[in-house]
Amino acid sequence: MAEEILVNGAGEILKLLTSKAIDEIKLVKGVKKEVEKLEAVAKKIQEVIEDAEKKQVDDVSVRQWLQDLKDVAYWAEDILDDITYESLRRQVETQGRLKNKVRDFFSRFNPLVFRIKMAHKIKDVNLKLGEIEKQKQRFKFDVNPALPLASSSSSANRETGSLVDDSEVFGRKDDKSKMVEMLLAKRNVEDALSVIPIVGFGGLGKTTLAQLVYNDVELEGKYDLKMWVYVSETFDVKRVLKDMLNSISKTKFEVSSLDVMQTSLRDELNKKTFLLVLDDMWNDSQLSDKWDALRMCFKFADRQGSRVMVTTRSREVASTVGTLPTYDLQVLLSDDCWNLFEKRVFSFGGPEKTHKLEAIGRRIVEKCAGVPLALKALGGVMHSKHGEKEWVDVQNSSIWAISDADKQIMSVLKLSFDSLAPPLKQCFLYCSIFPKGHIIEKAWMVQLWMAEGFFGSLKGTESMELIGDEYVKALCLNSLFQDVKRSKFGEIETCKIHDLVHDLITSISGIGCLFLKTSETLIDVSKTHWLGLLFDEPRIPKALHQAKKLRSFSACGANYEAVDEDFDDLLLNFLSLRVLELSFAGIKLLPASIGKLKHLRFLDVSSTRIEELPKFVTCLYNLQTLRMKNCDNLKVLPRDLRKLINLRHLEVDIFGKWREMPKGIGQLTCLQTLPVFQVGHNDDDGCTLAELEHLNLLRGQLGIYGLDNVKNVRYAEKANLKAKKDLYILGLEWDRDERDEEDGTNSEKLNDDDVLEALQPPFDVKELNVTGFCGSRFPRWIMNSSALRGLVEIYFFSCSRCVFLPSFGKLPSLKTLYINNMRNVKHFGGAWNEGMDNPTVEIVEEVGNRDMAEIMFPSLENMHLVKMPNLEEWLEPMTVTSFPVLETLAIEDCPKLRITPSSFPSLKTLQFEVIYRALQSAIFNKESH
Repeated sequence: MAEEILVNGAGEILKLLTSKAIDEIKLVKGVKKEVEKLEAVAKKIQEVIEDAEKKQVDDVSVRQWLQDLKDVAYWAEDILDDITYESLRRQVETQGRLKNKVRDFFSRFNPLVFRIKMAHKIKDVNLKLGEIEKQKQRFKFDVNPALPLASSSSSANRETGSLVDDSEVFGRKDDKSKMVEMLLAKRNVEDALSVIPIVGFGGLGKTTLAQLVYNDVELEGKYDLKMWVYVSETFDVKRVLKDMLNSISKTKFEVSSLDVMQTSLRDELNKKTFLLVLDDMWNDSQLSDKWDALRMCFKFADRQGSRVMVTTRSREVASTVGTLPTYDLQVLLSDDCWNLFEKRVFSFGGPEKTHKLEAIGRRIVEKCAGVPLALKALGGVMHSKHGEKEWVDVQNSSIWAISDADKQIMSVLKLSFDSLAPPLKQCFLYCSIFPKGHIIEKAWMVQLWMAEGFFGSLKGTESMELIGDEYVKALCLNSLFQDVKRSKFGEIETCKIHDLVHDLITSISGIGCLFLKTSETLIDVSKTHWLGLLFDEPRIPKALHQAKKLRSFSACGANYEAVDEDFDDLLLNFLSLRVLELSFAGIKLLPASIGKLKHLRFLDVSSTRIEELPKFVTCLYNLQTLRMKNCDNLKVLPRDLRKLINLRHLEVDIFGKWREMPKGIGQLTCLQTLPVFQVGHNDDDGCTLAELEHLNLLRGQLGIYGLDNVKNVRYAEKANLKAKKDLYILGLEWDRDERDEEDGTNSEKLNDDDVLEALQPPFDVKELNVTGFCGSRFPRWIMNSSALRGLVEIYFFSCSRCVFLPSFGKLPSLKTLYINNMRNVKHFGGAWNEGMDNPTVEIVEEVGNRDMAEIMFPSLENMHLVKMPNLEEWLEPMTVTSFPVLETLAIEDCPKLRITPSSFPSLKTLQFEVIYRALQSAIFNKESH
């Protein structure tokens, strides 16, 4: 796709010229002028992006010109990487050693020699780019100097209004009637604002339907105020408030204070009914907060009589803001499609309507699959085509000629793809490297995009990972990803690409991105940049050696091992690689040639039989992602891992044979993914908890193992888990034999109480797992509802020396509580603290001082008590409501339990095994009531 080529072409060159790394090269005599000249040429090329993208569709020579530009762009990017790599190498390898100046002068790494070498390369790029700039003159491109290098939005200028010409609308009469009926229907729910989402994919006519309803005569006089606001991809609360105020005020509102605008709008709406349309609302990470900020303004309005319509592509948006059932907009019926197309094409100035043109036109309309935007756009094109041959050409256009694809839907998919912003298109085209039907792990895919540099230069505190998350959401909303699977906390985990969509992006990508099998006869791959290769036969195709421009290479299949020596030689041809994917490759040793891949940013050796990573891996200073999941034979992590100072994701698990983190891992301050941290056995040369101190960018899941090795509580304090605000799953595990846990003779040596007290999680952690804890009391923070305001799930395993358990009843978000193998606990419930002589008395006294309306366990849905042989009483505060939404209760292997709470009003599932017989009957009675 030309658009991506230009953005990643001249744009990459301009990025090179503005980087800090280029400053060193400018020191070489004469290079500064070369750099300035190169920048000027790149900007001139950048100005013709928009027109070149249009003309390349029908002009092979323009397409080739763009391909040449892309090659130069990648070349320029490699030069930037060379400069950056050398800077990193000197930074890492010269620390702490005396330099031999004579040796360094004659070395290939001599800074002066290196700068001269890079300066010559920049001159070569300048010459080549100058030739490309001269060639563009013959194409006579239109110049658009204001075109940005990249944009994350494709709809920023698509502002809408409330007016509509209903004579141009077909097939929406019934939809309008249903929507008007929903708006006029009376609601019985008091103090609730009616919000109706209209959902459908792009181009379906959501805005048009909202306009028809907004202006319907049946609604005239029903509302004191009417407001129409175009929201767009960026939900700017201040702008939305200002637009609402301007809709209902005769004077233009200029105040910029959020508080002033909220107060003003609240006063304007006081005791009034209103109809509000929020058009084209998109999802973002702060939608809930922004929506709450807007809803505050409706507090004193007549909410019973007011209505809000929201148009959106996103079901997530509909779920967040909607209070009434979503209205799913459907495609147009066949007759309506033709009527819309016919009016557009055969209006004044268009072709004469003949039987032949109508027959061709109806076949074209079928391909538009009932999408109004496609019909309008195509109708506008055909209005200017008067000849039968021109119509036949459109009917037989390559846009419909996707092999083995449903032609009726392909145009809609292409339309959806064309509506994406350039960076999104580039990311999605990359997905043609995956085989059809492949289940794509979201985090893995985002890491691949990062390695390819698709996110460009970031501003301020922007995170590539968060941008990648937003890109995935946008592609899902455009129906380009399907079968989306989410984690229990709502995060997208995996997705798939429909076969027809895969056909589409494979067609667009051409030879630039391929997925092949070794059993197939390889086509020319000399111009391929992204390649997936399945070793279904133990051989390496000779043609593969010509793929010298590869930037991503994915090799998988058990037959790889039989060709490992040839594969080592093969990789020496791929010196521009950013991505090397070797998961499931059946290898025991990494090819030595990987050490030559200095541009590498992503390396995946998951599910292989490797036992260790060679030392050369720690010299890949550009590496951002290192994945070693499910490597059962892995014995040790690289000792010099700390040298990978750009590493952001270290994907390892606890299932290998390794049992200690390498010392110095705390220097990897860019780390965001570290699912496993193993505490060392020796504080002097092992890895202590203190290594976590500066790893405050960690996000997602962190499991800390070997806490029994912590000799000094100060290290636990320095870990500063509380500062790692983006962690949402935390696991804490002590690794002791059960006999040692219960052996009181060693209790004085244990410091578990103090260690756990020091490991307070961040406020918004969602899941907490504690295993093998041998303290006698739990920390204060675990009962603090403000300290664990977002905690959803708690799991305790084998905490054998604990006598009392905290209540957890005040944790506002807690949904799951699982307690297993806590042998010494006799009492559970209330708000006990360890060492209390009469916990029941304490509970009554505490309840007496509480607000009677307080609810304990307000969100708890699932509860499991397992292997608690000494548990006798499960008490509840006598005058406080408890467990209002508990649906599942499981009690297993608790033979002494005789007392439980008296009421579980929402209980649906009860499981029990090995409990006191009388209690069994009592629970049945409670459930039945």
